[in-house]
Amino acid sequence: MSEQKEGNGVKTIEELSEDKGGLERKLTFGRAVGVMGGVIIGSGIFYTLSYVLDYSHGNTAITVMAWVLGGLLCLGASMCFAELGTIMPASGGTYLYISRIYKKTGPLVAFTMGWSDALLGIPAGNTAIALVAATYIGTLLGGFSALQVSIVAAGIVVIIGVVNMFGAKVGSALSTVLLYIKVAAILGVIVTCFAFGGNTGDPIAFVNTTGEGSVFTALVFSVVAVLWCFDGWNSICHMGGEIQNPKKNISRVMITTLLGITIIYLMFNLAILHVAPVKDIIASENITFDVMKTIFGKGAAVVVTVCIVCSVLGSFNSSVLIYPREIYAMACDHRWFSVFRRVSKKTNEPFIADIYLIVMMVFYCFAASVRDLVNICTLNSWIYFLFVIAGVIVLRKKKPELERSYKVPLYPVLPIVVGMFALTMLVANFIMDPGALVGLVIPLTGIPAYFAFGAYNKKHGYMIEIEKENNMM
Repeated sequence: MSEQKEGNGVKTIEELSEDKGGLERKLTFGRAVGVMGGVIIGSGIFYTLSYVLDYSHGNTAITVMAWVLGGLLCLGASMCFAELGTIMPASGGTYLYISRIYKKTGPLVAFTMGWSDALLGIPAGNTAIALVAATYIGTLLGGFSALQVSIVAAGIVVIIGVVNMFGAKVGSALSTVLLYIKVAAILGVIVTCFAFGGNTGDPIAFVNTTGEGSVFTALVFSVVAVLWCFDGWNSICHMGGEIQNPKKNISRVMITTLLGITIIYLMFNLAILHVAPVKDIIASENITFDVMKTIFGKGAAVVVTVCIVCSVLGSFNSSVLIYPREIYAMACDHRWFSVFRRVSKKTNEPFIADIYLIVMMVFYCFAASVRDLVNICTLNSWIYFLFVIAGVIVLRKKKPELERSYKVPLYPVLPIVVGMFALTMLVANFIMDPGALVGLVIPLTGIPAYFAFGAYNKKHGYMIEIEKENNMM
């Protein structure tokens, strides 16, 4: 495979704002929506309601609030990301913004995130999606053993990983097609429940039906569970260097996609609550399957399961397409192995990063407790999101002269409110579940690795221009 090297120097914010990148801009508005929506809508929407109701003690009003608040939190945060994405329309997302906005600490903080993502967050998170897809395929074929699930998941990883090595155009097209299928399935369930299901569910009310507990605690855990279904809301920023007309389309893609998904998610959960009692939802392992089976029989439930498989595969495909860009961006900054800067001349794809993640995902297919690790990383990711949200305010003060084709509405109120809500959620969750603090260990190991990469690159003559720029701010 022929290749070219990208990333001969670390680009400043001003250089990034000039809209010059090493990857081709092939993603149209529609395909970008397809990629982002494909990442967000996976398997979670079909079963997470059970967890949310369990956390809320069967309180349907808190459950509905959790879905609304989760969507609004991600929407508000996405507006902050959109402003920064239009200023720096390049690949890298969260890593890129943190490393450029802050002074000497920015590159270090960004690296600890990228380090954690490269070793655990990205491959383990993607693997969890592949394992879910393999499990659902098993239900269609009479059930798989644990080893069979791992083998099928590994096969999914290799096949979809290779498909995405043909470039963003091919991968985004597949994501868009699968997005249509999953949205059609979700809308079909909504219409079915309201039109044919009957009003047999419990009413929406602030009443605990399965136990007692603090309303605050119930809401915090419920929102965290909901955020798993919105995971990937910032994903399209990782492909900022490949979106056409990025100064307009990045904000449009993020806001349009999140608004649409929030509405769809809310309607889907209201539809299930309309036909199924709370206790039945909590007890079910696949409430969507059970509801469709009750209304139309097993045949309809099997069709829904096939659609769920397509939904999960679509989410996995979009994730495999997007997340190698973060590792590529780190390599371009000389904060990862230089070989990961290589881009295929034929497909314009960072193929070394692709191969690395395929290998790591296959490994995780056979590793234990992946789901627990991913849950910890989901919480940790919001720590870094807080840096980006605050970064909107920091960059407005540092560089007011930068062109901002999109600005966060209600500034500075919206970034402050979103940041305070996210911080409250994180602190409360860590207090109530101290075990989640274990997830901080991996980012902390990135600190010595950061200095090791820095020493190696300086020894070999690489100039870390961004550090010089930060020293002058």
